Amino acid sequence: MEEPEGSWVVEFYDLSRDFPVPVGGVDLGQLGDVHERARENGARDGTPIVWSRRHGTDPWINLFFRADEIVSKQRTTWRRYAYALVVWLNFLEQRGRHWYEASKRDYADFKHWRMADSRNCWRVEGTSFDTDRAGLKRFYVWASGEYEVFNPIPSQSAQSGGNLGQGAGRRDPSRPAGAPRR
Repeated sequence: MEEPEGSWVVEFYDLSRDFPVPVGGVDLGQLGDVHERARENGARDGTPIVWSRRHGTDPWINLFFRADEIVSKQRTTWRRYAYALVVWLNFLEQRGRHWYEASKRDYADFKHWRMADSRNCWRVEGTSFDTDRAGLKRFYVWASGEYEVFNPIPSQSAQSGGNLGQGAGRRDPSRPAGAPRR
């Protein structure tokens, strides 16, 4: 499987630009001040909008980028998490699954595909995947709290040698080997 060609994409709010009229055959002028509505819904300049060419927008996904724990991050973090989420969504779409149906097996397969599968010509190193993992983990921690969705990203720590009483480090088993500690 190469880079999953799916329907999921990400764009970013630019509240300084006017929208072309019409957009996708819709006259946005009928909706009032689109930028003001976006601000009222918590969007800021640079807020990601994740959507599918097949399914449209998923409000649950997009609310994540308005959650306090994400809004307080830098825009570069928003962008990285949004791109990681889109790659994940397209991977799941190739498997016929929605994000809220994902399993630990899906995550393990994604990790392998993203880093090691020879069929993927867009493989990444451990540090890049660790950023993807951090974004997906944060998304699923948020979604499991808000919507009681299963979190497929392993989060329990595994002992990495030594005795706990001797200050031995603990390692998140979902992190790739060689990725620096956060």
